[in-house]
Amino acid sequence: MTLSKTLTLIPAIALLSACATTMPKAPVSKGASQTPSAAYDRMASPRYQCNDDAVITAKQSINKQQVMINATVPTIGWKEQLIIMNGSVQGDSASYINDAHDDIIYAWHMKPGAGLLAMKWTNGKTYHVTCKRV
Repeated sequence: MTLSKTLTLIPAIALLSACATTMPKAPVSKGASQTPSAAYDRMASPRYQCNDDAVITAKQSINKQQVMINATVPTIGWKEQLIIMNGSVQGDSASYINDAHDDIIYAWHMKPGAGLLAMKWTNGKTYHVTCKRV
């Protein structure tokens, strides 16, 4: 899936997630798709406080083409789940995706002071958390 297709999915994911009643558990990822392929600085990752008691840290690579998030999202059973996503920056916003799993796509969108983590399963279920940088 291309980045432009995923970017058009983000608003749809937000709308559809309001209709979801039972949330499938997001997979706990391990393996090659979780290995960064870009260089990162040693500064602390910005922290985001999100709805549903979720907490996310998101660190962009030096070239801004990759982000490494560490997410604790109780609603989907995550505790310090690491996800690496690829994407880009346009102006003051950045959008990243990880579609390495067959059954789920992850998206992280951030702009100054805010972020959105969205997930879409192949069965049509969606989930997202909106976040504020703290």
